[in-house]
Amino acid sequence: MASVSRKSEMWNLTDMVSYLLDDEEISAGLTREDLTSLHNPDLGFLQVLRGALEYQGFNPKAILREMIRRRNAFIAAQKEEVIWDLTNKDGEFKQTPTSKASDCIFSNGPLVKDIELLIFMFLHRNNHISKIIKKSLPGIAAILEHLREKNDINDGTRKSGTALGVSDITLPRIAGVMPAVAVKLFHARLVKETVPFLTIPGVKSNDDASQEADADAAGSSGLKVSSITHAICCPFLPSLHPKAAKGPSHIHGIMLLDMFPNPTDLEV
Repeated sequence: MASVSRKSEMWNLTDMVSYLLDDEEISAGLTREDLTSLHNPDLGFLQVLRGALEYQGFNPKAILREMIRRRNAFIAAQKEEVIWDLTNKDGEFKQTPTSKASDCIFSNGPLVKDIELLIFMFLHRNNHISKIIKKSLPGIAAILEHLREKNDINDGTRKSGTALGVSDITLPRIAGVMPAVAVKLFHARLVKETVPFLTIPGVKSNDDASQEADADAAGSSGLKVSSITHAICCPFLPSLHPKAAKGPSHIHGIMLLDMFPNPTDLEV
């Protein structure tokens, strides 16, 4: 085939193979059978390859698996358990004979308690555990240093666009393993508040006396919007922010479920 001037010739397999084998270097490295086989790809192999090439970003299962492995390895290497009493603030949170187990943090305690503490710390203070440690009381700093070491938390500052490995553990990723925990903490108003609810489009105040009277008369058991603030500071939660233009509000239903049992408490 001297040329490929006609499109029909270009897509004819026999002619295409002959055209390619016209090149001495190609014909020395590939046979006619090799090139012809490309017309019938190994679909089974490609299916396996497809699974191997799946996006390897944030994977909650991978993070939790890694935390379990690191915790088990840490406890196996630890000589003795350390216990901190959160009520003993003046004594650097050291355990005392009168310490109650319910007020204590155990170095080899349940993983779920570690996760709960780290999620709370992330939402309440900062996404860099090293910065939290620097600004914490000595006893709390020791607890957080223990958790950082046990979970080998990746706390480095990264340039924008830098990708994390699938097994890299960070505070935001720990929080992302169980988003419902963060939602619960927001609803309980236990963590840092950055976005007042009244700045969210579609939310109205119940402060007006007539509105309160109407609500009481109707027997509404819902919470007043005016008494609640909400905050979003996590990458895995929907963003809530004021909008100048009217339109659908950026409110995720799961965030309002516990807060507004009566749908009349919201106007969207």
